[in-house]
Amino acid sequence: MVGVLTTGGLNGVSFDGGSSVYISDIPRPGGAWSNPFAYDVYVGTRRAATDAQVGATKRNRVFLVGCGDYARSHVLRFVPRDHMYCCVDYNDGRLHDLRLMFPYRFNHITEALDLWAQSRSPVAILLSFHSDHTREAVALYGANPDGTILVEKPPCVGPNDIGQMVALLRDRSRVMVGFNRRYAPLAREVRRHLGREPKIISMSVREVRIESNHWYWWPNQGTRVTGNLCHWIDLAQYLVGAPDPTAVQLLRATESGQDYGVQISYQDGSLTSIVVSEHGNDIRGVQEYIEVRSGDLTARIDDFKDLIVHQRDGTSKRRRLLFRDKGHSRIYRAFWKAAAEEQWVPQYSAPELQRVAGLTYVLSEMTRRGLVAAKHVEDAWVAGGEVLLRDGAMADSVQEIGMAAVGSNP
Repeated sequence: MVGVLTTGGLNGVSFDGGSSVYISDIPRPGGAWSNPFAYDVYVGTRRAATDAQVGATKRNRVFLVGCGDYARSHVLRFVPRDHMYCCVDYNDGRLHDLRLMFPYRFNHITEALDLWAQSRSPVAILLSFHSDHTREAVALYGANPDGTILVEKPPCVGPNDIGQMVALLRDRSRVMVGFNRRYAPLAREVRRHLGREPKIISMSVREVRIESNHWYWWPNQGTRVTGNLCHWIDLAQYLVGAPDPTAVQLLRATESGQDYGVQISYQDGSLTSIVVSEHGNDIRGVQEYIEVRSGDLTARIDDFKDLIVHQRDGTSKRRRLLFRDKGHSRIYRAFWKAAAEEQWVPQYSAPELQRVAGLTYVLSEMTRRGLVAAKHVEDAWVAGGEVLLRDGAMADSVQEIGMAAVGSNP
């Protein structure tokens, strides 16, 4: 249930019926909360409703949901300008600026689902609040199953999200998950060198500091694990392959700090160690150093710009890139290629999502509760005798997640 509380010039927005209120200076008319794109606000400028007919005349019209900093810095350059059709965001100024670059036709949120439903093979890119990603994907799929949807990371926040997203992927929906690092050329080259032996993976990450008033810290958005550490949980799973994670340990330098140490074990004997810290030189933003050892092979990635592979025969192979490449352009290249195909080829499997999103949630809960270790026992993640997540929480089919919820309040 969403509520709106006005206090002077500010608006308090509640995503959970009033137990938590988040303050914003952006006006939010009550009618703006009546559909699954709950964070959006009514935007006054829009074309005549008859323009909705245009949506059925051209394939792959783009619906951009969320037009914040990440969209503008990492996504818009990969969107065909003449395909941009509908943009929704809570900030009217952003939409006005975006219209100068992309002459999109609609930005009225109450029409977004209708336009999507009427369009022929539309494309959606979901860059909204983390807590809205799954709900928006479910709504779009329910309104038009022929649409292709890219859900930015994290695809899920809580167990209900995981169950719904797993169900969508099992139904062979045209849904792709936006973990870009598995598309990075150096990560892909490392995986090509790996065999079936267990992998020992070490990752050291210099993260950016997020201020305490950032929306990442809202309780319904998860934790830094949900919003950031998920990148390396996914990358580790990509390098390990099919084996399930079996146990995880978490250490924090301080209770309120943003420095984490995580160790993950897997069914085949693989082990991943991830250290994420806000300390160190930040001139290049997020910096990553990754080492993978398997059998007689050792591979080291230096900030996705330099790779050296010490091969089994004693020789070494080195590859250097002119620019750091974390896979952003390649994931969108793969996305547009997949969207253009009549026959959908799954880009991210339901088992992968269950492993990655499930472990991400477990680690996030461990962070919230001050827990240091959890194990996957039979059908559940357990810490200190307490069940954090049951595999049975995952829905078995899309029908079970209730497509009738489309258009209802969150």
